[in-house]
Amino acid sequence: MNNVTFIGLGVMGFPMAGHLQRAGYHVTVYNRTISKATAWVKHYGGVMSSELAQSVAQADVICMCVGKDEDVIATLQGGVLEGAKQGTIIVDHTTTSEECAKQACLLAAERGLFFIDAPVSGGQAGAENGQLSIMCGADEAIFALALPILSVYGKLVKRIGVVYDFKLIS
Repeated sequence: MNNVTFIGLGVMGFPMAGHLQRAGYHVTVYNRTISKATAWVKHYGGVMSSELAQSVAQADVICMCVGKDEDVIATLQGGVLEGAKQGTIIVDHTTTSEECAKQACLLAAERGLFFIDAPVSGGQAGAENGQLSIMCGADEAIFALALPILSVYGKLVKRIGVVYDFKLIS
């Protein structure tokens, strides 16, 4: 679980990805605005990619911190689902609706990927200081695999349930 791709380098994602790089993870970043990815690499090191599918190809874990529901689904369908290898864990830090989280979880599962709905609290200062609170909806075993990564920038990381109960699907 050493290769991490971080998608979305805004005021939250930029420092969150930086904490991962400083903690020794192999971080690849992607941002729609290339100059943000270039600035991140200049500041932290690591690798950037200008193509979404390529950015996730080697990732064990993909972290996303994008704007809103539509951005999450567009990011997944715009290259993440296509480029990620089976068994990859997708962690979405975007604060989204329940419907978006369920849709993302189902899209990931259809491709043999795992999904964690993981909105954060703590604002820009929390992200910069690695002191975020992260509330996760995920399968217990998948959460346990991702916990070391989330703990790099989260002071409180808690699993609060599942995103979607697949046992209910007929």
